[in-house]
Amino acid sequence: MTLLDCAERLGVVAEGPVCEGHGPASAAVALAQDASVAGPAVRRVVALLTRGGPVPEEAGSWFVAACRARVGGDVRALLAGWRDDGPWHVESHESVAHRAAVDLVGSRGARCTLTVVVDTTGLIRRIDLLPSAPVPRVEDWADVDAVLTAAGADASALVVTRREAAHDWTVLHERQAHVARPGGSTYKLWLLDGILAALDDGHLSPGDGLVLDPTTRSLPTGETQDAPDGTTLPVRRLVDLMVGPSDNTAADLLLRALGRERLEEHVRSLGHRHAHLLEPFPSSRELFEVAWGGRGCRRAYAAASPGERRAILRQVAARPITVSTADLTDTAHDAGLDWFSGAWDVVDVLGRLRDAAAADPGGVADHAFSLNPGLPLRPSAWRRVLFKAGTMPGVATLSWLAEDLTGTQTAVVLHRSAPHVGTTADVRPMMAAGRAALTRLAR
Repeated sequence: MTLLDCAERLGVVAEGPVCEGHGPASAAVALAQDASVAGPAVRRVVALLTRGGPVPEEAGSWFVAACRARVGGDVRALLAGWRDDGPWHVESHESVAHRAAVDLVGSRGARCTLTVVVDTTGLIRRIDLLPSAPVPRVEDWADVDAVLTAAGADASALVVTRREAAHDWTVLHERQAHVARPGGSTYKLWLLDGILAALDDGHLSPGDGLVLDPTTRSLPTGETQDAPDGTTLPVRRLVDLMVGPSDNTAADLLLRALGRERLEEHVRSLGHRHAHLLEPFPSSRELFEVAWGGRGCRRAYAAASPGERRAILRQVAARPITVSTADLTDTAHDAGLDWFSGAWDVVDVLGRLRDAAAADPGGVADHAFSLNPGLPLRPSAWRRVLFKAGTMPGVATLSWLAEDLTGTQTAVVLHRSAPHVGTTADVRPMMAAGRAALTRLAR
């Protein structure tokens, strides 16, 4: 029996950027077969935790420098400590694009989840070993709402479907879908649509090189912020980084090239129901700096008119970023510091981007969305999957538009926000709800 025969018999998903297996046998096959960019890195770490033995001298080279610094510089000691808490056994494995999660069971029954996030070269950007959280069973729409409203969070949901030839969506489930909510990195959907328009009219070209400097360097997610000043990246590559691993610095470079006012005009032209809440349209580094950089900026921004807000953004745009991810300890969306949209707005722009991707197979949009479907979906069962998540302190949004082989399109938008960071920190229950909505409840 070949490895592929074994994988099929065990129900392992292992196609393109996704891989999944549940139960010890299928998890072992899935881990061995994982061809995602995260696969080699997670295999090295899991082998160490499950087989024991000394931590290799070269283990430090598995990580980017920023990750080594975050764990105190000695990743070998970190890995040795985790190894000594074992021996561990693999219970399940799931990887999507640059992220892998492995559920491990210890010798005394302790259950932990190893999460590994890599950059586009396969080096580890983030690694955690934390107690596993129970994933809720989602059997119906009431269960979806229960996940979203847990702990008193503000919630929105929209699940719609349509045939390829139809223009109107059929609503399968809706909860406060017209209410403007903070969306985190889902703003990159409108930025991408604006970039595509600029490519169409010749304002930009896919090969145009954009240069990194201190005024465009933002915070993770992403990897571009670690590149040296003067690094030049083409528009096409920056779009891949912005959409796939949700690179904030890549998005800021694209926003600067496009122009804030041009993007705002474009968003208005799309009929965005809450376009006024996106004016001015901040870059990620501007928002981080105003929200968490001190100097009274957050209070001033909350009380300011749109014109005064533009002046504040211009002030912070002229200086290098001073905040770090460690400063993002409280929520700022109640001060207007986020990118606000309703669930219907998200569906509308996803529909436009799907049409753009379909019209140019392998083009800028189509290639970017192929990098990260968000869930371990079988590529052979779906013609196209567009995914974008958005998280900020106290904010979590997940969105998909998936098109099956019959041409039927299903869009799912799920949102939670709250005044406390911990309420939305774990997105795994939302992912379970999104998976159920897309693959079972909407079928």
